[in-house]
Amino acid sequence: MKAYKQKNIKEHNQDLLIELLKQNVSPMTKRQLSEQSHLSVVTINKLIPEIVQNNIFIELDTPFETGGRHAIAYKFNERRKLVLINQFIENEKKMVVNFYVVDLLGNIIEKESLSSITLAAFLASVSNLKAKFPEISIVLSGIPGVEVDKKLRIMDFTPFKNLNLNAEITKKIAIDSFIENDINAATFGYSSESKHILAGVYFPESFPPGAALIINQHIFRGYNNLSGEIKHLPNLKYTNFPLKTSELNSILTETLQSILAMYDPHEIILYIPENWLSHIEKELIIKHLSEVFSYNVFPKITISQDFSQNYLNGLIKLGLEKITQKE
Repeated sequence: MKAYKQKNIKEHNQDLLIELLKQNVSPMTKRQLSEQSHLSVVTINKLIPEIVQNNIFIELDTPFETGGRHAIAYKFNERRKLVLINQFIENEKKMVVNFYVVDLLGNIIEKESLSSITLAAFLASVSNLKAKFPEISIVLSGIPGVEVDKKLRIMDFTPFKNLNLNAEITKKIAIDSFIENDINAATFGYSSESKHILAGVYFPESFPPGAALIINQHIFRGYNNLSGEIKHLPNLKYTNFPLKTSELNSILTETLQSILAMYDPHEIILYIPENWLSHIEKELIIKHLSEVFSYNVFPKITISQDFSQNYLNGLIKLGLEKITQKE
């Protein structure tokens, strides 16, 4: 077994205490931390001061009462750093941006929306939120498109197409900014450890579809971030959007057949508009696909209208990952 170096033992134990307090709603004393971490109180006493100094734990001003005795308690400082999420999303056939300020526990502490989107208005909202919440440490923008060579080469919202959005944000508020594709984020938000290979397909009402692949909780993006640009599939390349209801079943069947042939996932999560539901013949689609892939193995196909929430959940998960990577 590989032995920890002394520094790594300390960091490992500090991470253990941090995770304990992140998972506990109530503040904890050193004695409680010792009991749950199985570290000695002596070790806890050595670790706590540095964690408090780094503002990761808050030492409560009021002593915490435990069984008649008084002891200082600690809580995780979830607002030490914040993430600003900018979610570009279709709403009633037009593009809007939802802004979310999120703490280190994934809680949303502020939400704003922008429906009349210009670059100036977008950057003004970003700047105002940064001024209101100086603890914002990174910005993550979810977009219906793809960033290639630092520019939004593919973007359903044409006024932002070919824009270096990260550069504009960083120039405005001087913090790190990142971009993520919408279906990547939504599929990641839906994914769990049990879904080792998960494919996501998103058909917005007015724009071409996109797809995503999550492998063991990692987003597969391809060499140029272009993985999942299924609008280039033969059956979609010359298709006009929005789709006609008479086309839905054939388009969905052919698209899912391509996804199955390429990726062989455990599950496909298919996001479609709610008003399509009455036109979709899911059983016939699955029957056709199971006949094509007649190997006695067939993935679960889930049809969902939870795109917006999964998209947000994924952006929050990715934003918190970015914060962790920076530390």
